[in-house]
Amino acid sequence: MSLKEQVINWGAQLEKAISHHDIAEAFAVSPRRASNILHRIRHEADNAWYYQVDVKRQKRPDTGHWITKLTISKRTSAKPQQEFKLEKFLQTRENIKPDRSQNVRYLWPDLVK
Repeated sequence: MSLKEQVINWGAQLEKAISHHDIAEAFAVSPRRASNILHRIRHEADNAWYYQVDVKRQKRPDTGHWITKLTISKRTSAKPQQEFKLEKFLQTRENIKPDRSQNVRYLWPDLVK
């Protein structure tokens, strides 16, 4: 597991905003390396389906420097099967005529073949 993946997993467990200072302290790396890791996470981890990355730019109240804070959380993705079933349901609903004889087929499609 790379250092970037370790940081992502650690951030997902914390579920709070983390800065490169937090990463440098937690993983014993230089602040510059931690900043590079944050930028890579921001660009790459957002494309992964299981992580949600929110980026915030803030000024530190003590020093006045701009820092990047990330909130990394595990994403609960919609199941593709449910989306497919909903899409199929909508298609069949459009094709079925509003007729009493079709109600059984519409309500219980598994029973009528």
